[in-house]
Amino acid sequence: RAARAAPAEPSAQRWGLSSTAEEDVIREVAEALRLVLMDHDEPAAVALLKRAVHQRRAEEYAVWLALFAAPAERESWYRKCTQWAPGYAWGWLVSGLDRAGRGDHAGAVGDYSEAARIDPGDSRIYLCRGTARSSLGEYAEAISDFDRVIAIAPSGIAHGNRAIARRESGDLPGALRDFDESLRL
Repeated sequence: RAARAAPAEPSAQRWGLSSTAEEDVIREVAEALRLVLMDHDEPAAVALLKRAVHQRRAEEYAVWLALFAAPAERESWYRKCTQWAPGYAWGWLVSGLDRAGRGDHAGAVGDYSEAARIDPGDSRIYLCRGTARSSLGEYAEAISDFDRVIAIAPSGIAHGNRAIARRESGDLPGALRDFDESLRL
């Protein structure tokens, strides 16, 4: 019998990092959070994360840095994150959330679509993309995304969002069924 290789740690598979590198990421992000929350020193946290990004070209740091960075700088850090690790779905998802938060729903849909291409099993991506598509008035596409969320991980939120998209597209019976289901869940 051939020996089986030990399964990779889930986070190592997700991030593509060794456990030692992952520990470095966690330690430095924790220190950045401490600087912000305890010392109220956001510039020091940003400086720490910028050094980490440039030393390791690690997309995880770029995503965290984007969360701390001034709004004008965020876009460039998300771009670095997605350029350095184009296969890192979470970077695309967070970039999409930032774009949607700034009202750029079309840009958010593009980022969410890239995340969905990389990780088609993550229901959060489809929930976010469906919400952005609803904001754009693309109700048929939004309903399709909410269908995908419900197929992967049924939730009251997904049914509620699909109900709104159905109502906006004129499907009142479908909207009522989804509203009922969202209350049940």
